[in-house]
Amino acid sequence: MAQELVVSLPEAGPVAEAGTKPAPGIKTALCKHWQLAGFSLLLVAAAIGAVSLEFRGSRSAAAVVPYPHELAQVSFAVAGDVIPHEAIRAAASAAGDGALGWSALLSNVSDVFEKADFGFVNLETPVAPEHTRGSKPFMFDAPVALIDALRANGVKIVSFANNHVMDQGWPGFTETREHLRAEGLLFAGSGDTAQTAWQPAIVEDNGIKVGWLGMTRWLNGNRNPDSQDQPHVNFFPIQASHPARREWTRLECSRPSGKRASSVTCW
Repeated sequence: MAQELVVSLPEAGPVAEAGTKPAPGIKTALCKHWQLAGFSLLLVAAAIGAVSLEFRGSRSAAAVVPYPHELAQVSFAVAGDVIPHEAIRAAASAAGDGALGWSALLSNVSDVFEKADFGFVNLETPVAPEHTRGSKPFMFDAPVALIDALRANGVKIVSFANNHVMDQGWPGFTETREHLRAEGLLFAGSGDTAQTAWQPAIVEDNGIKVGWLGMTRWLNGNRNPDSQDQPHVNFFPIQASHPARREWTRLECSRPSGKRASSVTCW
């Protein structure tokens, strides 16, 4: 506790009778005496204050936790797009049936994901065998075996917010999320309503919680429903004047020769 030191200097009493003046020598001596006394008391006060501050400082220092102070650690393994192009599907089929074939394609990186607390990829395809409209270049679909292979090789969470999530229509969009839940693979970036789509996927390890969000700037000409109570994907648009959007439109959304604008496919 801080202590307050009060120093009182005695008032000067009469040095001579009323109506008389003190001798010059006495006056000078008294002034020097009080000046020295005041100066000494100030030194004492300063010394006591320094001791008090030092004492308070030592108590505070003992209560401060050193920084940085490590309580726990978590590790991440993060990769990009998982896209089942036709050549990828063929390679998986050649490597084995079902999840075995897809796992073969992940074998070179599985140890990285398995060692990490959280493995994350961008699932850039629907998984909708019941509502499939077919798979072709730049319009994807994948079997449930892909989800099984991702989970078996250390991936724990995916983003399902990208420009291909609606490749199999809204029924395929809903079916994919059902398969992800059924197979125990967490996902971020989409939900059953507009509100739940923006809720982060929360994971925890070693007492540390981590929230994951996913979002996309492209929906390949599709859009979220007007009703906020229907399934949504987190859409974060770029304004038409943004250079990135102009470049993307020029390079990847050019209309094929002789075809109508409604047939444009972007990726």
